[in-house]
Amino acid sequence: YLSTTCSCNLIFGMHVYLMELHILSDDKSRSSFKVRVRHTRNLIWAQTPNLKIGVSRIVGIEGDPTVWVPSGNVQVRHISAPHHGWQFKALAYNWADQTLYWSEATNRKIQGLKLNGTTETETLFTGTSSMVEGLAVDWISNNIYWADALYDWIMIGSMYDNPGYKIVVRDWLTGPSGVAVHPEKGYLFWTDSGAYSKIEVSDLFGQNRHVIVDTDIQHPRGITIDFKDDTLFWVDRKKDTVECAGFNGNNRRVVAHQAGTIFFGIAVYDLRANCCCFDLFNN
Repeated sequence: YLSTTCSCNLIFGMHVYLMELHILSDDKSRSSFKVRVRHTRNLIWAQTPNLKIGVSRIVGIEGDPTVWVPSGNVQVRHISAPHHGWQFKALAYNWADQTLYWSEATNRKIQGLKLNGTTETETLFTGTSSMVEGLAVDWISNNIYWADALYDWIMIGSMYDNPGYKIVVRDWLTGPSGVAVHPEKGYLFWTDSGAYSKIEVSDLFGQNRHVIVDTDIQHPRGITIDFKDDTLFWVDRKKDTVECAGFNGNNRRVVAHQAGTIFFGIAVYDLRANCCCFDLFNN
């Protein structure tokens, strides 16, 4: 079970995702709650526990970032983990059935919660490592992908009744972090931040695999897709950069560089290819 309350602090955003929902709390008790959904633009991220916030949270800000970033007028709400030991890591969202998915490091699970008023979470997979830092939804085939940086593989599983799952990418991985999927074109992208840092692409079954970025790259983390312009965006933790390139690695450029940051997650939030990313060091 999860509980929801309201918050006004932005602390330690780790993995960012943009989705169309709004979480409204009717009951602030930790034992039960109701969730109502209002369809609007929202930014969400997973927040890790720290000295100020004792439990892991999934946090959301309603509204267009082009409005609330300049004004600083934000309304922040969150879903809190039921136990202090929990740690939300990666996030993904399936618009078709209004389900939010996450990886949870302590119990080593992939779980989901339908945002229809239920408090019952669904466990899709048990037995991950504590380092699943990338999730992506294929809304056409109803599959979910996750990247496990400790076991060095990328897996696929069904989001629905079929409990089947399989490893789709295993060889020559040394720390896969971010993962993104383009179901309509049949592409699976991922970042690898291990000994041989790179960005790769394959089909949705891990076949026809090839490297698209492996030069001037140090520690790529989150990755996302601009579906309008067929462009990849990613963050490089060691270079302090946000970068982009085409699906074959062409037209690569640095979108932003900010020394002293620790970028983790990134999301494209409108058709102009604006993006939000989270900096762990500067909160």
